[in-house]
Amino acid sequence: MTMERMIKQTIFLAALLSIADVGLSADCTPTRRALLIGINDYVARSLPDLRGAVNDVKLLQRILVTRFGFPEENIVLLTDAQATRSRVMAAIDSFVERDCPGDVVYFHYSGHGSQVKDISGDEDDGMDETILPRDGRTAGIPDIRDDELEQRFAKLQARNALIVFDSCNSGTVTRAATPVQARFVPPDDRLELYRALDARTRAIVPVAELPHVLMTSAPADKEALDGPLDEGFYGLFSYSLARSLDTRGPTATPAQILEGTKSELRRIQEQLYTRPPEPQLEGPPEKLGQPILRGSDSGSGGNGSAPARRAWLDVQPVSREEVRLIDGVALNARPGSQWAIYPAGELRFQYGDAQAIGIVTRLSGDDAILRLRMIRSPVVPGARAIALAPPDVSAQQPVSITGVPKARLQAIMQRAKADVPSIQWVAPGEFARLIVRFDGRRWEVLDAAGLQLALTFDDMPDAEVGARLAQVIAWSSRANSLLSLDNPASDIRLWVGVRTAFTTTSPPAKRGLTLVTEDPAPVYVVRRAEEPRSPANSLTLEIRADRPVFITIASVDTEGQIQLLFPNSYQRPDFLPDGRIPGRVTVRIPDSLQSGNGAGFHWDYSPPVGKDTIRVFASEDLNTAQRIREFIARSGADPGVLPELRSALTATAVRGIRVVADRQDPAPAEPEQPQLAQGQWAAASVTIQVTE
Repeated sequence: MTMERMIKQTIFLAALLSIADVGLSADCTPTRRALLIGINDYVARSLPDLRGAVNDVKLLQRILVTRFGFPEENIVLLTDAQATRSRVMAAIDSFVERDCPGDVVYFHYSGHGSQVKDISGDEDDGMDETILPRDGRTAGIPDIRDDELEQRFAKLQARNALIVFDSCNSGTVTRAATPVQARFVPPDDRLELYRALDARTRAIVPVAELPHVLMTSAPADKEALDGPLDEGFYGLFSYSLARSLDTRGPTATPAQILEGTKSELRRIQEQLYTRPPEPQLEGPPEKLGQPILRGSDSGSGGNGSAPARRAWLDVQPVSREEVRLIDGVALNARPGSQWAIYPAGELRFQYGDAQAIGIVTRLSGDDAILRLRMIRSPVVPGARAIALAPPDVSAQQPVSITGVPKARLQAIMQRAKADVPSIQWVAPGEFARLIVRFDGRRWEVLDAAGLQLALTFDDMPDAEVGARLAQVIAWSSRANSLLSLDNPASDIRLWVGVRTAFTTTSPPAKRGLTLVTEDPAPVYVVRRAEEPRSPANSLTLEIRADRPVFITIASVDTEGQIQLLFPNSYQRPDFLPDGRIPGRVTVRIPDSLQSGNGAGFHWDYSPPVGKDTIRVFASEDLNTAQRIREFIARSGADPGVLPELRSALTATAVRGIRVVADRQDPAPAEPEQPQLAQGQWAAASVTIQVTE
């Protein structure tokens, strides 16, 4: 943080405190303000430290400033040592009491959550939910209860207020010593501390009358997770929420923000081989369908100016081939990520008009060093950069194995690496995409958090164990290769769903409370030759985009085989020619499970059982779609070509580049070189479980 910004923030916080003393000024000028609290480092030894909470709020701070126009001095950031109970409560009080109906306000807490026995008798389950300040669980310091928070936030009069909590309220602590951990600690049993507080002052306000929208990372019985994402540590929910806010912008409704968050969580699901809990949304139904962070004017800065199309970083040239992304870590500019460079002062960041693109090679303090790989015009001081692609995490597949003698472990490792050279064996406690346990009779393969069982099988000879593990890792590696083909710079809105025998609708809203609930995890069974085709054994995708696009569908099956599912050679000529679908219309592929359907094909499930990852690509132009299809088809025989596709796709951010000779004198005309694929593209995914 710069000295100038520290002074501005100190003045802002002092102003909040003074307003708390004298009451709301008659001169109520709407503004944009935020209070962000992130805690990794807890004082009490009984509380495990986190690694992603501070990164969460720094990421969101950058997005609020550059994408939503929040003045930096209007964002109060409390992290670690600053986030004691007294300072958190004082900051919340000041945040609420400075209220103006026209304000746009954002509150975010990332850290541990817990419970305590309900003293006031207003909880159906007999437990109050809590969040933990940095000095929580030390002598004389109680958790911050939901009673205290609701009492304060119920006073908010701002018509545009989003309140977010990324913490657990219940559940069990992660079963593995792993960097992927639950943001939950056991309930506090020091009830005398809570009896000393005035629990009777809780504001009882019907949800439908609350002035704000609340978003939380998990239902009350699930763990919010903290772990490594795209080479940085974050809360899984906070990172997904930040991506959604960035791509959807100030005009997004809470429902749209949640939809984008869930879409990003599905991508994360494959990175960590785990199923993150489903985020929850609460608030008056009419507010869920209206923009929440736009305010009364159409601009992001509160002055009617056009909003920036993406969150951005300042750029400073280092050399002809390298530039520095200032404070790049705040936007997760990690090694391997790719970025597009635009002129100084740019806000539109029009896709295809970048001056240059490059890949982050290393970090320098909080800055990132970007090596340029394609330059259309020189990069000048004050240029701006936006994210093009996350790092490709498929190159290394760390796995932890416990309960196996060293000699046997080496034999299993040797066999598995013969099939999947990218496997890395790490010690317990280090990050692993899969955690493998052996109890002397059976093998268990768990997700990166150690919370969900991915596979179990009886003991067998070492070579067969190695082959089974290699199969799982091959799927993970190739699924991650597909998932790294992601384009956060795109404006295309793409939604992908599946229809199964278990598809249900969301439950009706109750008491003004709206819970946006996903269908159960998609599960299919293998179709036998004599069985009729049904939603239980034959895949149907439903796809919708906000504009006409060309669709490409690929899959990675449980054995790690990559297939181009659509377009295919079986489809009828009049069924979505060239894979083009109309905008704002839900299209079903195939159109029917009946024989003689319009599509001309079906996707029936056959052995082996396990997980399938479906990745759907949408592009505005046919040229880009054909490039994607070509590489996907080639990757079936050689998965190593996917990084080439990644480079080709990120190159579309620079439109119309071709190489020419640097000559002063006339020279023979050079052959015209083909231009790079031009046009926006986006991708979305869904994971399917196949059983017998």
